[in-house]
Amino acid sequence: VPTGPQKYYLASSDGVITDMRSPVSDGFNSPGFQSGSIFTETTISSGGAHICAILDDSDLQCWGDNTFGQLGDGTTADRQVLTSVGLDSARTAVSISSGQDHTCAVLDNGEIQCWGRNNFGQLGDGTNSHSNSPVEASIGGVPVQLS
Repeated sequence: VPTGPQKYYLASSDGVITDMRSPVSDGFNSPGFQSGSIFTETTISSGGAHICAILDDSDLQCWGDNTFGQLGDGTTADRQVLTSVGLDSARTAVSISSGQDHTCAVLDNGEIQCWGRNNFGQLGDGTNSHSNSPVEASIGGVPVQLS
């Protein structure tokens, strides 16, 4: 899985993602996630130093650097454990895409929500204000794919 500098993740063919925490030397001496933190993902996207994944139970979770709110949890605290994104409880993400310091998701109702750094308007909400919680992107159409 491509990630930011000094981040190493292993994705197996059965969907299990493992955080290697340090460069892999012999494949056996890296500590990986804490016990119970290995999960099965269905979709994963990485930014500069954060990662978001839609899990097999449809929960959208992110972890890593959160300087600009790119984890979408309503804070700017960095997280080394999976943290739920603050989507409306009635909605689920069906697709995600991450930029350097932001992430966007297509929701099950076709809406696009984005969060994180917004210095160039990358959240699509008509502002240049960063957001640590999901905001609706106004695209004036129906999304087909995020990239």
